[in-house]
Amino acid sequence: MKSSTRTKHSRGCSSFTSFCFVADSGWSVWEIEMTGGPFTDANCGSNCPNYDYSDMIDYYWPALIAGVEAYSGQDKIDYVGYSNGCRTALSSLEKHSSTGISHAGYYFDYSMGEYRYSDLSSSPVENFVGIGCPGAFEGNTASSELISLAGNPALKVLREANISHIPSSYWAKRLYQDCIQSEQPQNNLTVDCAEAIYKVFYGSDEKISLNLLNDYVSWITYDNDTQPGQGLVLNKITLVNGYLIDDSRIPLIDDLNDLLKRMIGLSDYDLDDGIVILNDQIGILNATNTLSEIGYVIPGASHSDLVSISIKGTSEETLKHIKEGIKN
Repeated sequence: MKSSTRTKHSRGCSSFTSFCFVADSGWSVWEIEMTGGPFTDANCGSNCPNYDYSDMIDYYWPALIAGVEAYSGQDKIDYVGYSNGCRTALSSLEKHSSTGISHAGYYFDYSMGEYRYSDLSSSPVENFVGIGCPGAFEGNTASSELISLAGNPALKVLREANISHIPSSYWAKRLYQDCIQSEQPQNNLTVDCAEAIYKVFYGSDEKISLNLLNDYVSWITYDNDTQPGQGLVLNKITLVNGYLIDDSRIPLIDDLNDLLKRMIGLSDYDLDDGIVILNDQIGILNATNTLSEIGYVIPGASHSDLVSISIKGTSEETLKHIKEGIKN
């Protein structure tokens, strides 16, 4: 994310994602963290808030963007969002972009030595770039069918255990156990379930709240959601997605497809990156009311590959599309 002026200043940008390299091209980059961090999902014990998606779009995202506007002195920014950071931004802008929000959050005024209210301006985002952006999960993929099969039983166990902030590894363990219980014993699919779980949560162990996880399971399982960003007016929107193909770096997608075919009888699957379905790229672009709408696809890229600098070719291609997306 950048302020409208092109400066060489970079603030608080971690080095493990391709986003931060935009700063080297002369943009003022501000990194925000909505979930997974201190006082949200970590280091807060029983006081960690069990936020849901509505909290994200009405409070978390507006407060953070209002803070960036206050610190940078700009009321127009370009935004780059990955995964939930993309979907949340689209939904928040859909609801609040036309009016803005007074007193959306707080920022620290160093000249006064005190915290002050920050306001979210109307139409704060000019150019929007979404990386691996979840939509309404329209279509059938192996990973979405796995969530549909075992997601709600796994959530029930977590609620009964009073666990409100879940690392991906723990969620994967619950899914695995409920996947096994859902199988017919004679099929002997234990290994396939393990492969499936590994694929869905490959490369991530960040925490999210139980309520937000419940929202995603609901969207994946039921047809009760629309694409985010309905009618949203932007200068430009660019979406970058990957999809899995046979790749020696991760277990083959064919194994997961075979599992679901045998378990619930599905035979045809739509492409996805292990989490996000590729169909949603077109759905989101069609939902917005933006003249310049661009979608890019990186074959062979998993959800985490899209922003990992350890996957050199993929991250370089993502960075190229980010730079193109924020260029007027």
